[in-house]
Amino acid sequence: MSSPLTDRLGPLTPLAERSMRFLKAEASSAAGFSPHAAVVFVACIGVYLLKKIGFLSGWGLAPTFALAVIVGSLAFIKSSDVARPLLIVQRTIFLLFAFYAVISYPAVSDVYIYESWRSEFLHLHVRWLAPAVAVLAWFRPGFGIVPVALMAWKKHLMAAQFGFKLNATDYYPVAELALYTTLAIGFAAAGAIILKRKELPQPFKPNEGWSLGEAAFLGAFGIHIANYFYSAVAKVTLPGASLLTWVLENETHNIMMATWVIGLGPLQSFEWMGFAGHEFMARFQHGSNALVFASQVAGLFCIIRLRWAQLLTGFYDIMHLVIFVTTSILFWKWMTLNAGLVLALGWLIKRKEIPRPLVVMTMGVTLLAPTVFWVATLGWFDTAALNKATVEAITEDGRSVELPNVYFLEGSAQVSKSSIGSPFDGHFDISVFGKAKGGREQMHRAKTCDLPVAEESGLANSFTREPRLETYFKQHHAYVQTRLNKEGRFNAWVFPHHNWANPSRYRDYQTLDLRQVTAYRYIIESVCLSYDGEGGVTEDVRLRGTYVIDVD
Repeated sequence: MSSPLTDRLGPLTPLAERSMRFLKAEASSAAGFSPHAAVVFVACIGVYLLKKIGFLSGWGLAPTFALAVIVGSLAFIKSSDVARPLLIVQRTIFLLFAFYAVISYPAVSDVYIYESWRSEFLHLHVRWLAPAVAVLAWFRPGFGIVPVALMAWKKHLMAAQFGFKLNATDYYPVAELALYTTLAIGFAAAGAIILKRKELPQPFKPNEGWSLGEAAFLGAFGIHIANYFYSAVAKVTLPGASLLTWVLENETHNIMMATWVIGLGPLQSFEWMGFAGHEFMARFQHGSNALVFASQVAGLFCIIRLRWAQLLTGFYDIMHLVIFVTTSILFWKWMTLNAGLVLALGWLIKRKEIPRPLVVMTMGVTLLAPTVFWVATLGWFDTAALNKATVEAITEDGRSVELPNVYFLEGSAQVSKSSIGSPFDGHFDISVFGKAKGGREQMHRAKTCDLPVAEESGLANSFTREPRLETYFKQHHAYVQTRLNKEGRFNAWVFPHHNWANPSRYRDYQTLDLRQVTAYRYIIESVCLSYDGEGGVTEDVRLRGTYVIDVD
């Protein structure tokens, strides 16, 4: 039957009809995946609500009750009931945190350990309880959240005891993903039971090609990949930056200089290699910047093909490895999670083709992840301006010996990044390792260290304002004294640090009898860095502040 409209359209009518049939088919396909999206959505809402009660932010009544409810509700679910990709990721995370608990031996003084019964439990008993529960979680995945929660509570406790925040970027996103995967296991199981018992209209029956748990795995992938995608977003949204400003203007090799003078990095053992690495990064900085930026942007789109997602995730681990070799910054928890994702994607690749509705769902999860999850936004400009922290041990005979950051165990990352407390009064207005987060103008000024400094350092004022900092040094000294060998030495390298000092830089420390230490000298220097052309780094000190902490 014709109409004035179809008469005018003429030959376009068949195209319109085909378009309508395509849209109906797509709508029907999308409806078939609505239960899958519902599981992902409800699991994300569950994480949001648990964060509202501070589930991963300290041991309290509400988190304990929530943990009991989660474990009790999921105790009936066997590993064989869980979709293999989701199970692989969840196992990767809880085994990671169980291992983390084992190697994180009690690294605080008795004053902190016996501060309360909760403190005693977290410091002394999590180390064996977490792996024990992990064994149970291998068969009953609902228990997998226990090792993660225990370690998160322990980290929060130590931050409160030390008086400064501990590094969260390397573990907190992984802990939140553990929470999501555990809830998703429960909601996927509940969804499967509901769908079996209830008659649904034909268009809304779940697609038989993908289980609810497999779709929940894609949600987990989308959440984690948001850390990379939004790091790219952070680079283009820096004040004064445009789409390619970071790629064309960021001098990434500057962070190698910063970590070098701080004493970090495997290349410290081979000076010629460190210099060659700096020269290579300086010469090819545009290419390396473009590769990093493009790979982070690609995170949003890689799920279009499962193989692309797998290859890109593997590339991220290679990127993390290069970062470790050049700067000593090791995201080993992210790398372990990435390895689990690669395995899970490999399982799917052999059995599945990802349909368009699930592609859209995963991309949507990535875009919306910051509304629920703690997503890393690693975007800044690397500069030659640095607030360098140094800690020296002062001995009975008046000698001063520089200490490696690893000496401070749980606080090692904060010490190396000059970020214990806020001891920067009067110093460069610059972030850790010389990072300019204030935008393009700050970056250009920091290139030549055209940043204001005061006539005197306010370091002492910072310690006065934050008395817990001085207490931290005293208590850590007391702890170290209980761990010395017969020669009065302390091996602090065997610990799960976020970044490692190179032992070759600290030979005096390795021969130091720590029983002779009577004080510590904390030093902050605002320095302008440059390569001298012969494999060394020149430090132009603009302001120096010192503070001595007596422990004798």
